[in-house]
Amino acid sequence: MDISHLLSPVTVQDFAQLWNKRSCIFQGQRDRFSEMRFSLSELKLALRNSSVAVKAQHVDPAVGHTELTIDPAEIDHYFAQGMSICVQNIDRVLPDLAMQSATLRRSMHFPGAVNFSCYWSPESGDFGLHCDDHPVFILQIDGIKKWFYGATPAVERTFGSIVYSEKRIRELRAIGLEIHDPDELESVTLMPGDMLYLPAGTWHKTCAVGGQSLGLTLRCFEGSAFDLIQNMLDKHMTDKKWHDMLPLIGRHGPDRFSIPSEVASLLAARLGELKDFVAGLTLMDLAEIWAERFAHPNIRAATPAALGANDQLMVSRSAVILRSDDESSAWAYWVHTGLAERRLSLADPLWFENVMRAESFTAAQSCHWGPEGLSWELTKSWLEELIDVGLVGLA
Repeated sequence: MDISHLLSPVTVQDFAQLWNKRSCIFQGQRDRFSEMRFSLSELKLALRNSSVAVKAQHVDPAVGHTELTIDPAEIDHYFAQGMSICVQNIDRVLPDLAMQSATLRRSMHFPGAVNFSCYWSPESGDFGLHCDDHPVFILQIDGIKKWFYGATPAVERTFGSIVYSEKRIRELRAIGLEIHDPDELESVTLMPGDMLYLPAGTWHKTCAVGGQSLGLTLRCFEGSAFDLIQNMLDKHMTDKKWHDMLPLIGRHGPDRFSIPSEVASLLAARLGELKDFVAGLTLMDLAEIWAERFAHPNIRAATPAALGANDQLMVSRSAVILRSDDESSAWAYWVHTGLAERRLSLADPLWFENVMRAESFTAAQSCHWGPEGLSWELTKSWLEELIDVGLVGLA
């Protein structure tokens, strides 16, 4: 399912005029999600062997929106207590859904991250008034849910979700954030096949009616021009001097308002290098980063237990891999995906670099790519780590 199917009958071109500006309702198409392979029972089973966080949420009459982290085995218990169950980034445990979010991401040419969350609410299960720092598509899978939402964003930019309270709004305004009160919220009742789009920073709250409700939320992150620039700097400013800690400064003389000379000289050197780098950038340099962030191969996640010797694997070309120049950690590799950074713990650089040079291979083939034949158990554990960071996936 691509973005044009999800938005139908609204065209992608028309929706682009609303993107991150106005909320939009898509109703009257019960088969809108017919191509989506999602099962609540499958999700519950997958969560029992994962590290994905599960939350139980409700609106307490005294304190407002309340949530707690629960064990996946307790989902049914808290649901029976009248609490809504929220599981974020379920792509990590449901490979079919990961493929679906990847397809939507590419069809939108979106250069950030796209993933699904699941919300399962009992009758009258509600969610407190809040706004998120990213745009969302709410997909009503089963049951009925009533939504109250703002027609336009209440805040231009947020750093995390904002749960509404008068005290919280006062605090945010006190530090200079311009934020509108949630006045005159619109409402809509979503039936199976209906969808609601909300831009980042839009107030909204919900309540399930007439029975339990099951919905998916497609979340879009890190897709701004600033994110592209940050990604480009991460890719090119790799010299150790850019990542050294700034010097510690004690008392530095009678002029307390001056910048210490050690800091001033270091910042001047880095600023000069940054100016030279930016001066040499072209439109195509930024376009290349934009393309790298969405036009990656269609790989899907795999659970380590499911990895077999004959599974066909594919290497992602979108990540940046840096090898440490520090002799004390000669085989340290850092992986930059554009959305995260992680150090690999691999012990054999020859094996790793042979894998990264490959395009497609079976898991068993990689057993022969080290200095000596590797055991299947050791190879499997190294492949699992590469799968976990998104460098390798099932073809």
